[in-house]
Amino acid sequence: MNETNDRWFVASLDTELRISFADREFSAIFGVPPEQLRQRCVLELLHPSVSREQGRTLSLLAQAGQGEISTTTMLSLPDGQATPAMMTALAIPQNRIVVTLCVVPYETPERRGRQRDLSLLDAQLLEAVAAGVPTTRLATRLNLSRQGLEYHLGRMARKFGVTNRTGLVAKAYSSGLFRPDCWPPRVAPEFMA
Repeated sequence: MNETNDRWFVASLDTELRISFADREFSAIFGVPPEQLRQRCVLELLHPSVSREQGRTLSLLAQAGQGEISTTTMLSLPDGQATPAMMTALAIPQNRIVVTLCVVPYETPERRGRQRDLSLLDAQLLEAVAAGVPTTRLATRLNLSRQGLEYHLGRMARKFGVTNRTGLVAKAYSSGLFRPDCWPPRVAPEFMA
């Protein structure tokens, strides 16, 4: 289902973003049985730093009644910690949204093995792509042409062994390149060249 072969966990939401169904694995992320998540707003499960922005996005998807989004997010865990995750939401008939989460494991420097040296430009690109910044805005922000931006993203995708932006972000998270405690995503300083 994705480039990192991680497990995806599923929940169904109503148009008010309340959980109507969650599989056992989805609820296990938050340390409760599935029935305790029913009728809770999915935004309660997201880190406060991302819940407002992603709430707007999910609400727009619910209003449209069609479409799909894929983005990175931060989950609030029962112990008060935050953890990165990939989130995909799909609007379906009968006024429902299906949300899938893929929790991205954070690797400590000891577990990472060889570090990847990133230039300042590479780090800025990764951070912006992970935050969902549109291509044209990103090109303007970094003073690059659209083609120049696509060149750098393609080079980074090859370096990481992935085929698209979603894979690039997932690989960056699973490699531990992003700090696990902040949003928008920030590359950990030890990876900067």
